[in-house]
Amino acid sequence: MLSRDGYLASMLKNLANNLHYYSATRVVSKGFSLFELILVIALISMVVGIGAPVFQNLQVQNELELAAQHLVHALRRAQAHARAVDGDSEWGVMIDTASITLFKGSSFAGRDGDFDSSTSVNGITSSGDTEIVFDKLSGFPQTTGTITLTDIHGVTRDVGIHDKGRITW
Repeated sequence: MLSRDGYLASMLKNLANNLHYYSATRVVSKGFSLFELILVIALISMVVGIGAPVFQNLQVQNELELAAQHLVHALRRAQAHARAVDGDSEWGVMIDTASITLFKGSSFAGRDGDFDSSTSVNGITSSGDTEIVFDKLSGFPQTTGTITLTDIHGVTRDVGIHDKGRITW
């Protein structure tokens, strides 16, 4: 039978042997395996592949919304200038494929170019009246109707001009 001191010495020896065994056989990994790198690259590629089209659609929708806001702002400015008889003239807005232009005059062709204020709209097309002129003093539009703005995906936004000068969108 082992004495108490012998038993403790035996336990300490076994513990030391076990610690030496585990420390000698334990492999320390430094870095990443090829599988882990391929997995991370595949996951990042999937996120970018899904996210890029969504981001592009949001950007196109934002361009359409900004074009509609610029159009409404230009129409309201033209109407305000006409009501104020600014420069003793009518004021109007011309919409073409690349820009929205606020102008002074009874028509875009006969305008005073020194007062032009243009905003570019890229990738947006318009249909309906492209030239809206407001009468001086009353601010009533000479033409009424709906201007439809369309983005490259076919999404539309309508801006209405009513006979008493109300602008809706």
